[in-house]
Amino acid sequence: MDSVQEMAGANRVVEICADVNAGEDVLIVSDWETATVAERVAAAATERGATVTMTLMDPREYDGNEPEPSVAAAMHEVDVIITPVHRSITHSSEMKSALAAGARGISMVKFTPQQLKTGGLYADYDRMRPYCDELATKFTAASEAHITSPQGTDVVVGLEGRSGNSHPGIADEPGSFTSLVHIEANIAPVEGTTTGTVVFDGAIPNLDIGVLENDVVMEIEGWGSYRRLWWDRGGDYHPCMGSTR
Repeated sequence: MDSVQEMAGANRVVEICADVNAGEDVLIVSDWETATVAERVAAAATERGATVTMTLMDPREYDGNEPEPSVAAAMHEVDVIITPVHRSITHSSEMKSALAAGARGISMVKFTPQQLKTGGLYADYDRMRPYCDELATKFTAASEAHITSPQGTDVVVGLEGRSGNSHPGIADEPGSFTSLVHIEANIAPVEGTTTGTVVFDGAIPNLDIGVLENDVVMEIEGWGSYRRLWWDRGGDYHPCMGSTR
C-alpha cells in the first residue's frame, strides 16, 4: 500500500509540478540518502512516456556544492532535471548553467517517502500560482521591506534593483525552476542594506540543524560592520562573530 501511495505523489511531481511530456528527456539526480524517492519519481516519469536517466552520487558535503562532473554533463543534455538529494545543488553553478540553457528544474531536498504520501505535495498549485506571481511582482516594484514578527524579528532590507521570484511549485517553461514543497515568492535583499534583528524560532535545515529547541537571534548591523549571532540556550546567550562581507 505504501508504494501505491508514494507513486501517487511521484505522479504529482512529474505531471503537475514538472509538466513532463512524452518524449522528453528527464534526468533524476539523487544520492544514497534519497534513492527511494528518486526511484518513485523516475518510475512516474517513465509512465508519462519520457526518456529517463537516474544518477546516484555521494551526498554533497554542504548545500550548494557542485554535482559530480559526470552528473553535471548530463544536466546539460536534458529537458527536465529533478533532484531528490540530501544536500541541495540548487544554487550550484552547474544547475544555473543548465537552466540558462533551457532545462527546467525541480528541487526535492531531503524529500522523504512520507512526503510523497501526504502533506504539501497535494496542494492546489494552479490555484496558488497567481498569488505567488503577484507577490513576486510587488517585490520587484518595492525599494524596501520592513519585516516584523511577534517573536521579535524587526528588520529593514533594501530591495532596489532586485527582482522578485515566483515559486508556485510548478516549473513548466524552459529555464524555470522551483522547489518542493514550496508555494512562495522570494527576493534577495541588496547586500549591505539590512539592519535589525531576525529571530529564527522554527527550524534551520542547513547543516542538519533541524527543528530548534531554542530561538536563534541574529542582529545585523549593516555593510562593513559585523553581524552578531546569539544562540538562546534557556536565557544564556552565546555570541558568534562573522563579517557581513
